[in-house]
Amino acid sequence: MRDNEGTGPTAQKRVRLSRMGGLAIALVVLIGISAGSSLAKPVGKSSPRRLAATPVLTAKQHEGQTSDGTYTSGNITQYKEGDTINFRFSLAATDAASGQLQVLFTGNDGTCLFFDNYFVLGTISNVSGTSPSVSVASGPTADSFGTSNGEWVVTLDINASAAGEAVVNYQLKLSNQAGDCSGSSQHSRLNAGDGVSQTGQQNVPVPANQVIELPNITVTKLVDRGTGTFVPANAGEYCFTLDSGTCTAIDSNGQVVFSAVSDGAHTITESNNLQNSGYTFDSGTGTNCTFNGSTATATVAAGTTATNASCTFKNKLTAPPKVTVTKSCPNGAANSGDRFQVQLNSVNVGAALACGGSIDVNPTAGQAYSITEAAAGTTNLSDYTSTTSDGCSDTLSYGGTATCTITNTLKALPTVTVTKDCAPDTGADPDDRFQFTNNGSTSGTGDPVACEGARIVTVQPGAAFNFDETDGNGTTNLADYTETRSAGCTDADGLQRGETGDCTITNTLKAAPTVTVTKNCTPDTGADADDRFKITNNGSAAGDPVACEGTLELTLQGGAAFNIDEVAGNGTTDLDNYTETRSAGCTDADGLARGETGSCTITNTLKAAPTMTVNKVCPDGKANAGDRFQVKLDDSDTGEPLDCSESLEVSVSPGSLYSITEGAAGTTDLANYEAPGYSAGCEGTLSHFGDTANCTITNTLRAEAKVTVTKACPEGKANTGDRFQVKRNGSNAGDPLDCGDSTDVNVTAGEAYSITEGAAGTTDLANYTTTFSEGCEGNLAHFGDTASCTITNTLKAAPRLTVIKHVVNDNGGTKHAADFTLTVSGTSPSPASFPGSEAGTVVTLKPGPYAVNEAAASGYTTTKSETCSGSLIHYGDTATCTVTNNDIPSPPPPPPPAGVPEIDLAITKTDNPDPVSVGGLLTYTLTVTNKKGDTANNVVVTDALPSGVTLVSVTTTKGSCSGTNPISCSIGSVAYNELVSILIVVRPNSPGTIVNTAVVTGREHEHDPSNNTASATTLVQGAFVPPSVCYALTVTPRTLTVGRHTIVRVRVREAGKPVKGVRVVITGRRVNKSSTTNASGIARFVIVGRSPGILQIRVPSHSTCTRQRIGVLGVFTPPVTG
Repeated sequence: MRDNEGTGPTAQKRVRLSRMGGLAIALVVLIGISAGSSLAKPVGKSSPRRLAATPVLTAKQHEGQTSDGTYTSGNITQYKEGDTINFRFSLAATDAASGQLQVLFTGNDGTCLFFDNYFVLGTISNVSGTSPSVSVASGPTADSFGTSNGEWVVTLDINASAAGEAVVNYQLKLSNQAGDCSGSSQHSRLNAGDGVSQTGQQNVPVPANQVIELPNITVTKLVDRGTGTFVPANAGEYCFTLDSGTCTAIDSNGQVVFSAVSDGAHTITESNNLQNSGYTFDSGTGTNCTFNGSTATATVAAGTTATNASCTFKNKLTAPPKVTVTKSCPNGAANSGDRFQVQLNSVNVGAALACGGSIDVNPTAGQAYSITEAAAGTTNLSDYTSTTSDGCSDTLSYGGTATCTITNTLKALPTVTVTKDCAPDTGADPDDRFQFTNNGSTSGTGDPVACEGARIVTVQPGAAFNFDETDGNGTTNLADYTETRSAGCTDADGLQRGETGDCTITNTLKAAPTVTVTKNCTPDTGADADDRFKITNNGSAAGDPVACEGTLELTLQGGAAFNIDEVAGNGTTDLDNYTETRSAGCTDADGLARGETGSCTITNTLKAAPTMTVNKVCPDGKANAGDRFQVKLDDSDTGEPLDCSESLEVSVSPGSLYSITEGAAGTTDLANYEAPGYSAGCEGTLSHFGDTANCTITNTLRAEAKVTVTKACPEGKANTGDRFQVKRNGSNAGDPLDCGDSTDVNVTAGEAYSITEGAAGTTDLANYTTTFSEGCEGNLAHFGDTASCTITNTLKAAPRLTVIKHVVNDNGGTKHAADFTLTVSGTSPSPASFPGSEAGTVVTLKPGPYAVNEAAASGYTTTKSETCSGSLIHYGDTATCTVTNNDIPSPPPPPPPAGVPEIDLAITKTDNPDPVSVGGLLTYTLTVTNKKGDTANNVVVTDALPSGVTLVSVTTTKGSCSGTNPISCSIGSVAYNELVSILIVVRPNSPGTIVNTAVVTGREHEHDPSNNTASATTLVQGAFVPPSVCYALTVTPRTLTVGRHTIVRVRVREAGKPVKGVRVVITGRRVNKSSTTNASGIARFVIVGRSPGILQIRVPSHSTCTRQRIGVLGVFTPPVTG
C-alpha cells in the first residue's frame, strides 16, 4: 500500500482505511445538488474503516468551483461570507470493493470559524462502467479546533459492485466570519484509508484573504444622567432601527451590531428612552457615519477587507417643560376666601391660588397642553369675567418654558327694582306707606314708599332674597290688603354679579269682615215651637231673635275681638232645658281682618230623661262561664242579666228616690263570691232631665279551691337528696317536697281531683312504702273550699344479706361452721366479719354492691353460690349467700408445705370531672390489682351505678363486662402486682351529690378484704331554671251550643292584674280564631259552634302552661275541664 500525495498544510495528516470483505458499511440516499444549493445533512464524527485487501478503489482529481462556475484544483476565490461552494472528485473501481474516504475542510483554525458545520453530498455522475455508491458515515465532526489544524471531518462509505468510474459532488458553506480569518491556508482535502488509493490533486485551497467580507454597522448609545459624563446606556434602555426595519434593543454594553448589511448608505434612528423619561438627543459621532439631528447615515461596502461603520448616539437628561401660571384680579376678589385651582388638561395641579399668586406647571413633553382653572375656597367663577394669555395652551419639549396669565375681572353687584302697586291707587289711606324688606330685614331697602312708588335694592351675589313689606307708618295696616308678589320678588339661588331683577308688590284693599250665625236645635223644633233665641256679641244683643234653624249675618269691626252667644228670646224659652254648644267660629280674641268672613253655629240639644248606668265588676273573674247577675231597681228585675264587665242603662224618675240591688241568674251561686259591694251611686235621687249617675256592683270571687299537701317520712330518707314531686291529676304541681314540707295545690271547684306523687332529686320510690290520706282525692264544691292531703313515705328496711356456712365432713374432717370466719364487703355491712353458721347470719347493708369472702382453711375446699357477690340496689332488697367447705381426702405424705395460696385484691375508683353538669359525661376509672404473690382467679368486679345516671359505655383492659346496673366485669385471673383498668362512662340526669361504689372478689383466700371496695362521690350541677310563670285565664261562657252565635270573652291576668296586648287563640273542630287582649286584659271572640266537641284556649307565648277548654254542646255533653 502506498501513501497518497496530499498538498497543503494538512497533507501530513493520514488516515489508513482497510477493506472488510467488500461488506457495505452504510447505506444512504444520495441527493443531487448544484452550485449554490443550501440543502445540508448534519452527520456525526467517526473514524475511517481499515480494509485488509489491496485497494481497488481510487480517489482521483479533487476540484472546487470558482465564482465564475469553472472547476479548478487551484485557489477557489471571489466568494462572499455565507456563500456555498461546490466541490467534486472522481472515484474509480477496478472490481467490486468497499472502503472509506474522509473529506476534511477548515473549521476553527485559531483565527475564526472558516467553514460552517455544513456538508451536503450531491450527485454521483457516471463516467464509465458501474458507478460506485457513496454515503455519509459520520460527520461533520470538529477536530483540533482552535489550532492551525482545526478541521471538520466527514467520513464517506464507498461501495462498488463492479468496475466503473463516477464523479462525486458535494457542497460546503462559508461562515459569516470567514473573511476575518488570517492567511491563505484554508482548504478542503481528501484523506483515503486501506482499500482506497489517491491520484491527482487532493487538497483544494480556499484562501481566507480572498473571501469577500460583508460589512457591519456598530451603533453605541451613551447617556449623560445629569452628572456631566456620558456612560453606556443600560441593556434594553434604547433600541435602534436600520432602514425603517425592526427596532433592535441595545445589549449590556449599550450597543447594537447590524451584521452583513448591503453596500451603500443606511439610515439609523433611535427610539425614545424605553425606561426613563426626560432624555433628549445631544450629539452624534462615528466612523463612516454622519448625523443630521438624531438621524445617522452610515456608509459601508463589502470587500476582502470590508468598509464597516460605527455610530455613537449621545443623549442628555434635560428638565421637563415648565409653564409659569399667574393669577391676576384687577378689581380684587369677591371674597377674601376666593381661591382659583389651576388645572392642566382638566386635572388639578398644585395648591389653589389667591389673586396675585403664581405656580409652575409641568406639562408632558411633546404633547399639547391646556391651562384652565376651577373654583376653590369661596370662589364663584360667575362673579368674574375670565381671560387667558397665549401661553396657556401650547406644546413644549423638554427644557421648554412658557408663561400663562389667567385674569379674573370682578363683576358689579346685582340689583333688584322693587315697585309698590295699590288697588285702588290710593290704598286704604293716602298717607299709607310701605317699608320694603329683604329676607325679613329692612336693611338696604331704602325709605318707605307710597302706593305706585319704587326702590332699587342692591343684593349680595348668589344670596337668596325674598322681597316683602311691612307697615311703613302708623296709618298703614297690611291686614287691610290682599298682597300679591311677582315671581321676581324671591329667588332661592339669588342673582350673580352683573345681573339685575324686577319685583312688583301689589296691595288690594279687602272688604269689611262678617260672621253668619246659625241657630241649630235638636230636635229641630226644640222644646217648644215658639222658642226664640236672641243673638249677642260681646254681651250685647244683635239683631232680632231667631227661631230654631234660623240665621243672622253680623258685620264686625276689622281686628276687633268678638264673642257670639245667645240669651232667651221670649217667655217660652228656658235655656236650662238644653245643652248648648258653640262652634269654634263663635269667638275670636283677635277678630277678623278686612276681607275675612266667619261662621258661628249655636246648637241647643234637648237633654234626655235622667238615667243610671249599672256596671258589673268581677275583679277575680267568675266561678262558672254561665254565671250572670240580675239587676234590680227598687227590688224589681230590670233589663237582661249582666255578665262580668257588662253594663246596663236604667231609667229613673226625675226627683224620685231609687235603689239598685242584684240577684243570682244563669249558673251563679253567690256562695262562690264575697258579699256584693255597692258604690255610692247605687241609691239616691236624680232631680233633672239629663242628670246621670253610676252604680258599680262588685262581686269578688273567693280563692280557688285548695288542697294542702304535706310530705311525711316517719323512718327518714334513703338519701339526703331525695325529693317528692306532687302531682295533681297526673301533672306536676309546684316544686318537689322534702320530708316535712308542704305545699298548697289549687283544684277546680266542683270537679274531682286526685293528688299523687313522683320521684324527684335522688329519690327512688322503690325504697319506700307510700300511703295517701283521705283528703288526697275528692271534690271541693265551691271556691274557697279547702282540704288536707298527707302523703306518707315509709322507708323500707335496710338491704339484708343472709350468709349460710355449710360444712361437709365426708373425708374425715372435723371442723364446724363456727370454725370458719366470713367477711362481707359492701356499704356499711353489719356485721362485717363473723363466724359461720349453718342457720345463716343476717348482715344488713346500705344499697349497693357487695361480696362475701372467708379466711382460708387448710384441708377444705371452698365454693360460693352465685349470690355471694352482687348488688342490693334498694331498701327492702334481700339475698342469700351459701359458702360451702368440703373436707379434702387424706393425701399421701405431702412434700414440704408451700403454704395456703393467698391473694390481696385491691380496687380504686376515681371520677372525672367533679363537679359535673347535668347531661354531661362522667367517667369512672376502676383499677384492680393483686398485692400478694399468688395468682387471683375468677376475679369479678361489680359496680352498682347511682340511680341518677344513665350508662353510656363500659370497657375493661381484661376480661369482659355485662349488664347496665349493676355492671359485672369478669376479669379472670389477676397475677401478683398485675393491674386491670375498667372505664365506666355515665350521663347524670339531675343535680345533686351521687355516690358510686364498686367491689372486687376472687376465688382464693383474701389477705385484706378492706381494700376490696372503692367509692367515688360526685357533685352534679344543673343550670338554674326559673319557675314558669303562667297567665291566669278566665273564660265566659264555659259552654256553647251548636249553630248559635256566642260572644266568648277570655280574661288574661298575671299576678291578679290584667295583661294588655296578649295574643289568645281558640281552636277546635272547624274553629281556629285569634284575638288580642285590650287594656282590661280581655280578648273578645264571636264563635259559631259547628259541631259538638271541645274548644281549646291557649296563649302561644306561654305554650307550656295549662290550657282552658270550652264544651260545644250538641247531641251529647262533653266533659269541661279548666
